[in-house]
Amino acid sequence: MPSRVWVANQELLAADLNSYVQQQVVATFANTADRATAMPSPTNGAMAWIQAASPYLCVYNGSAWVTLTPQAALVATQETTTSAAYVNLATVGPAVTLETGARALVTVSALSANAGSGGEQASYMAPAVSGATTRAANDDQALRTTQSANAGTLQASFQTLMTGLTPGVNTFTAQYKTTSGSTGSFARRNLTVVALP
Repeated sequence: MPSRVWVANQELLAADLNSYVQQQVVATFANTADRATAMPSPTNGAMAWIQAASPYLCVYNGSAWVTLTPQAALVATQETTTSAAYVNLATVGPAVTLETGARALVTVSALSANAGSGGEQASYMAPAVSGATTRAANDDQALRTTQSANAGTLQASFQTLMTGLTPGVNTFTAQYKTTSGSTGSFARRNLTVVALP
């Protein structure tokens, strides 16, 4: 962004306000539609505060708006799955929707247990992405808890850097699976997303 030093009695033009002032302050908008109207061609580094139901700060990274305020969601209900492929539980999520660039730091956590026969059983929780990006939940980005059958519950978390996202509005939704032949149980499910410019 350009910068300029004014001297006494120098005229301040509308173009000056747009270039030197508006693009260098944190502008406040009711929603993203108002932001798009007021800042149709933002410059790299422009910042905006969106006064939505859950207000957040965002920055323009030169190609897309990115939410800087971490977003999180919680589903406290304990629910189970016997699926050996990633699925939604009866209460979907938790899920978080926000504007991202190409990268986001995603953390999932849960109080998990596994009931099954035999030796160790595993339960998995991983983020799927929809919206600008479509990406299935996968083991490489999953919280995996391994326990001996009926060994009680375990509180754990896992953090992953998701790259290659399509910039825009993306929704991250936690999905679940378990070792074949066992029942995975999940409670206090948390999902936190930090978009990276």
